[in-house]
Amino acid sequence: MNLPTFLDLSAALTGFSLFDLRATGVAEQYLDRVIAELGQPGQAQLPALEREWAAIAGASDTDRQAGIDRMFASATLGEAVRAVTLLWYTGAWYRDNRYNYSTVSGETYVKGLMWKAIQAHPMAAEPQGFGAWSLPPPRFGADT
Repeated sequence: MNLPTFLDLSAALTGFSLFDLRATGVAEQYLDRVIAELGQPGQAQLPALEREWAAIAGASDTDRQAGIDRMFASATLGEAVRAVTLLWYTGAWYRDNRYNYSTVSGETYVKGLMWKAIQAHPMAAEPQGFGAWSLPPPRFGADT
């Protein structure tokens, strides 16, 4: 899988724009991890994921969403697409279940999309200055 294809698939899975995904600065680390986890010899997940995405990438929004829904529900690809989605949100690769995971790097934890999604900052990673805790949070949907 190449980086542009991975980013297009990731945008569809996460709901974030290509701009937001590129802005994390960790797309290459994530792609390397996906290839390492899903592209191991004897595993058919990465080629199957690429084939399924190629079949729906150019479809209408409705058909593409239906294809994505099928991938999430698939016995073959469901775990893989959930792992890729969680990778972008948390910076960690999840195996088998929610308790078996490993963080890709300290940087990926900080760059996880979950922080943008919940309009928060990663704990102990982005100091906001003295007294920031006393300010009300931004209105939902406002930039942080």
